[in-house]
Amino acid sequence: MKLRILLAPAIGLLLGNPAAALPMLTPFINELHYDNLGTDLNEFIEIAGSPQSLLGFRLVLYNGGNGTRYRDIPLNTAIPDQGNGFGAIALPVNGLQNGPADGIALVDPLDQVLDWLSYEGQLLARNGPAMGLLSTALDVFQVPTTLPGLSLQRTGAGITAADFAWIGPAANSPGAINVGQRWLGGRVAVDEPNCLLLLGFGLLLLWIRNYCSALNCRHRAVSTGSNRYVDDRRFT
Repeated sequence: MKLRILLAPAIGLLLGNPAAALPMLTPFINELHYDNLGTDLNEFIEIAGSPQSLLGFRLVLYNGGNGTRYRDIPLNTAIPDQGNGFGAIALPVNGLQNGPADGIALVDPLDQVLDWLSYEGQLLARNGPAMGLLSTALDVFQVPTTLPGLSLQRTGAGITAADFAWIGPAANSPGAINVGQRWLGGRVAVDEPNCLLLLGFGLLLLWIRNYCSALNCRHRAVSTGSNRYVDDRRFT
């Protein structure tokens, strides 16, 4: 194993660059509020994942009636680190359609669909970046009698979007990690004091390698000198 591979995570943490030791989690739709009793209030879509810029990403909203998109929302923001290399950012989105089978696609700067879901039924996209794709239909939903302040949200523990289960309606938490949600891909293995132990072990290996290298050089020097002495005696 190359020492730089061993030492990089620990050094990254100690120098204030924890991202060097963290796996990258693809962003996904983490929480949603689209309907409530009376006039819809504080509608939003939340994105979660590893701390990263979402510049160039966008949300594409789809109409369940005909499968076509009705709105594009550019994401000129970033996901913060709210603990263990994981975070969430909420985007106010007024005018979300209330179903049935309306959809939301999270699209990256290369026009790849990262997350594609619908509420109150499954949807086949007829145009846009999700064209030809069947949505993942949520098994929870909001109705016109849902009280304000509630949302649909992912919970559980995991390292990919599919590891988290949708629940709700439950008390919303826009812009914060959901209650009961935990990412297992954090810096547990290399965090302090483990990173110090890893760094110390790496430095010990580095010292051993340098010591052995120096010892080997001295051995070669002695061997060369002895051979030269023997060769010199042959000519006396």
